[in-house]
Amino acid sequence: MQRASNTAKFTKMFSAMSDCGKLSTLSRLSDILDCRLCYFVSVFLATRKFIDFFSQLPEDVSKKILEYLGPQCLLNAGMVSKAWKNLVEDKDLWKSQIKNASFPMPVYDENMIAKDFFMKHARRFQRWKLFNPLTRTISKWPATLVVKLNDRIISGSKGCVRIWESSKINIEPEGVVSIGKADTNAFIPLNNQLLIFCSNGYLKVLDFTDCASRSMEEPKFEQKLSKHPLTCASRWVDRANENNGEVIVVGDGDGNIIIYNYEDKAIKMKKKIHKDEVLKVSVHFAFDMQDAIIVSGGKDFSIKVTKLSTLTLMHSFSIASALTSFHVLSSGEIIIVMKNSVARSNLLQMKSEPVWETKVSTYFTSSEIIFQDGQRCMVLIGTIEGKIYIVDAESGSIQSKTRAHRGEVKSMLQIEDTSLLSADAGGIVFSTFA
Repeated sequence: MQRASNTAKFTKMFSAMSDCGKLSTLSRLSDILDCRLCYFVSVFLATRKFIDFFSQLPEDVSKKILEYLGPQCLLNAGMVSKAWKNLVEDKDLWKSQIKNASFPMPVYDENMIAKDFFMKHARRFQRWKLFNPLTRTISKWPATLVVKLNDRIISGSKGCVRIWESSKINIEPEGVVSIGKADTNAFIPLNNQLLIFCSNGYLKVLDFTDCASRSMEEPKFEQKLSKHPLTCASRWVDRANENNGEVIVVGDGDGNIIIYNYEDKAIKMKKKIHKDEVLKVSVHFAFDMQDAIIVSGGKDFSIKVTKLSTLTLMHSFSIASALTSFHVLSSGEIIIVMKNSVARSNLLQMKSEPVWETKVSTYFTSSEIIFQDGQRCMVLIGTIEGKIYIVDAESGSIQSKTRAHRGEVKSMLQIEDTSLLSADAGGIVFSTFA
């Protein structure tokens, strides 16, 4: 009762003040009260006495209060009045929202209005999260691998490579190149060339520098690297010592890691690291030891870390089930996709409990990481029945699962944050989200 009486006295006294007196009182209140309390007082006065207390606050105080609001509350606040809308449209306010976004956000483009930039990527993220593309085109050509080389889209399957000069994959390919009876197990785009690693142990190279896709009939160069199938590959450029040239790290079907210098067309090192087939290799720079490390996963239910310079084994970790793929984050953590689960761990502390682990009843067959920005990223995981799961890399929660294919999803590739190529034995799906 006493509180209601005091509130009535305050509103009556405030209404009787001159404009100068109101401003002076509000300035003193803004110094005394908590910013959020100022906001609630302004809402009370605006709803009870139709006094826009908030607009009469100094502009810097008003903006400081608005910083506590989320994007949806800001949009709602902008519909109250013209004065509130002008405050809400402030560039620095939305730049703060971009910086503190709860979803993956690219670097802010200064040429765009901050609010429009935030809303554009918020809508794009929501479409990705729900896996609800704006357009989807389908090619009937079977594929086990897809890759983007400049403006070309290239798919690989048993015995051949198909080339499209643009993203219009629903039409006939501009070029088809035969690679014999071998399967294409890995692609590496390199300038205007495509390196193909085949199941017969050969490296084959397509060169698009002086040759159109339609006139290309066979690989320009080929070299046998192993008597076992080449199962995976990763490219590494030593920025500190560019004289080392392009180094290609290759895994084969017998557990060997091969260091191949592409400029010299020579194998620098070869060593057996795994007991069985190498499923994936990835090269990363280790700042604490001033050297690059190779992270490799094999069919022997293990992930191993070796030095690039000497192929010396540094760490070896066992995993709970068969490996599908893995992704090393810039934060030094690793996301491991296994047949029936996905987990996140510290790369050098994998013997301890994982940060999180999510188990499923299906069978994971492929994966792709999207929006990689430190910890804020998502993982797309394809399944044997054609569904694509979207997993939040920070919490491990499954955001959505959508059937995109009729059969096993064999590979996925994100293109420029807006599109996804996914392939199965029945064809290629090109989905556009923005």
